[in-house]
Amino acid sequence: MKRTILLSIAVFVFAAVSLAEPPKYTLTLLGSLGGSYSIAYGINDAGQVVGQSRTVPGDLRAFLWQNGVMTDLGTLGGTSSSSSRAYGINDAGQVVGKSDSYAFLWQEGTMYNLSDYLDNPISGWSLRTAQGINSLGQIVGYGCNPSGYIEAFLLTPVTSPPVPVCVSPLSMDANKDCKVDFLDFVVFASQWMTCGYDIQEACWQ
Repeated sequence: MKRTILLSIAVFVFAAVSLAEPPKYTLTLLGSLGGSYSIAYGINDAGQVVGQSRTVPGDLRAFLWQNGVMTDLGTLGGTSSSSSRAYGINDAGQVVGKSDSYAFLWQEGTMYNLSDYLDNPISGWSLRTAQGINSLGQIVGYGCNPSGYIEAFLLTPVTSPPVPVCVSPLSMDANKDCKVDFLDFVVFASQWMTCGYDIQEACWQ
């Protein structure tokens, strides 16, 4: 009898959770780079958005949208190259995508051809599109293998990835990871124990 009651409660709870409605959302129109077309493909925890938009001359360009402003990320071949598209962005502000037929990484205002930065290049392999990047700087996408077929890839940085760059820095973000959480409390507690009761400004730098 007890098992039957418990099972009935579990089924009821599961049904209630399954039927729960999503939250209400605020709609934000991102605009375009001047043309009549734009698509957003990726967003990070800071609310930075990446995608592709048409420009006034009609070119298709990868964009980065933040704080209400859409920025043209350009192409690997310069302004005369045909097109680019951004698919993903991590919390450090690194953007990945494709420019013409080449996978790219964009960071700090510069776009890089990922094929030029392989620690172990494979003959006959070409990286065509980068579609996602995580907080460790790992990149996924697809390319063409020596047999001429499309194949997925994972790129893992040999060096440490850059730290996140906050769009709107938080005053209580002690470890500079763009969020306030338990780790910030640990940092504050450690600094307090090191500096004692008479906390000097130098202790918080």
